[in-house]
Amino acid sequence: MTCSRKIPFLWLIWMATLPLTGYCQHIQEKVISMEVNRMPLSQVLDSIARRGHFEFSYNSSIVPGDSLVTLVFRQVTVCAALDQLLGPGYVYAEQGKYLIILRSAPSQAMTERTYLLTGYIIDDSTGQGIGDASVYVKEQLQSTLTDQQGYFRLRLRVRSALPVLSVSKAWYTDTDMVIHAGYDQVLSISIVHVSGTSLSPVFVTSSGVERSWWGRRFLSYRQRVQSLNLAHFFTSSSSQVSLVPWVGTHGRLSGQVTNTYSLNIIGGYSAGVKGIELGGVFNIDKKDVSSVQVAGVVNMAGGKVHGVQLAGVINYVTDSVNGLQLAGIANVARGNVNGAQVACYGNICKDTMRGVQISLFNRARRLEGVQIGLINVADTSLGYSIGLVSIVKHGGIHQLSISATEVTGWTAEYKIGNPRLNSGLLVSYNPWSPQKVFGYGYGIGKSINFSRSWGLYGELTEEQLYGEVTEGVLNKKKLAALGTIAKINPVVTFRAGKKLQFFAGPSFSLYITSSNKPADEHRLKVSNSGIWSSAWGQQTNAWVGACAGITFF
Repeated sequence: MTCSRKIPFLWLIWMATLPLTGYCQHIQEKVISMEVNRMPLSQVLDSIARRGHFEFSYNSSIVPGDSLVTLVFRQVTVCAALDQLLGPGYVYAEQGKYLIILRSAPSQAMTERTYLLTGYIIDDSTGQGIGDASVYVKEQLQSTLTDQQGYFRLRLRVRSALPVLSVSKAWYTDTDMVIHAGYDQVLSISIVHVSGTSLSPVFVTSSGVERSWWGRRFLSYRQRVQSLNLAHFFTSSSSQVSLVPWVGTHGRLSGQVTNTYSLNIIGGYSAGVKGIELGGVFNIDKKDVSSVQVAGVVNMAGGKVHGVQLAGVINYVTDSVNGLQLAGIANVARGNVNGAQVACYGNICKDTMRGVQISLFNRARRLEGVQIGLINVADTSLGYSIGLVSIVKHGGIHQLSISATEVTGWTAEYKIGNPRLNSGLLVSYNPWSPQKVFGYGYGIGKSINFSRSWGLYGELTEEQLYGEVTEGVLNKKKLAALGTIAKINPVVTFRAGKKLQFFAGPSFSLYITSSNKPADEHRLKVSNSGIWSSAWGQQTNAWVGACAGITFF
């Protein structure tokens, strides 16, 4: 061979922490002189490296290190010395302070379409085979796992003359080596165990979706192990098509690839998406999702979501959401939400909700937006909760009010929420009414404080009313629905103590009867009620009255 030959590949150094140092003179062009007599070849190489101030890197299986050498070098280049020592069939590549010795591939090798790599992955200190180690070629997205004895089998296509074979295993140093493409080979690769204190935290946190309930059911054991082993390796691709996570264009390395377009017939497993992802049943992404993710059953993202998630059952995000989550059953975000969560049954934001939640049940740790649902829950709230029951655990309102009005009599109301907007469940009873009117209903209200003692409270309530009516010639009494009454109560409040407050003010009432029968049968008697009253047709009455009461807690 000639020393000027160029090696067309990028060599990845055996140790990930290998320093890269610039040299003014190429290693192969350095001039050395030495004399050896029956010295093992491995020692001769070490001596050349010391004289040239560099280091050799080679696979001991391709260099006969025990061969005895007798030669004299007088002012020859390193390249020429190696040609004499090793003979034909070798090529050399430089990387920093390392000179790498490689076996040149047979000329007919590149004509073969595929070739097979087999061998063992071995613990460098114990010599034992290592199970569940990931063996892969990044450029082809081909990978496999070793069995419990450390054996692997990997079939590759001929795409480059010198592909890089990588080995990764949790609690071991990542290892790369260059191989010659085109013919079957048997390899033995040693990897170095590292202590727990030198590991990156990525090993602990990189597989969140794999540990979830959905991940354990949709992903195989081998895929979950791959995710742990390959915590530092990610790449990108314009597109992928998969039938299920382990059958697709990216094979078993699909979980390490971020795609622009992804079509998953049943389900897919990717590192992330920066475009559009469609899944017949499910989509599972380890990292961020941008733009659009649509699934028939479930979408899962292990990072942030920027865009839109649509799922027939559930959207689940382990980080934050900036955009829209729309699901048939539930949306879950373990981080912040800036946007909207809309579901039939439930929305959960485990951090700060800035936007709107619409569902039967809404839950947020910190609410800075709006909740609209049957039941709303927040640990703390600077926003608005609109629903039948709205609970704010810290800094919220939990009050009991007793009040009296001219028609519905005594009213007891339990208020929950926050001062910005609270909801109330109420019941009323008028023992002085001939019809013994009672009702139940719902209200929403807002407080405005003028000082520490004085304020204004406005509330809108609606009640369903029932009472005794007479029927038939015998004037028999029975309980019947009397209709609906809505009230607006703007009252002045005075705080007499930490847990005691008085209020009084006007009350505007609008009553709509549930029947068009005469007033003495199925209608509430409201004539001359309050300060002012008026009949609006046969079934509607309005009047202005007064409201006063006391609030506890």
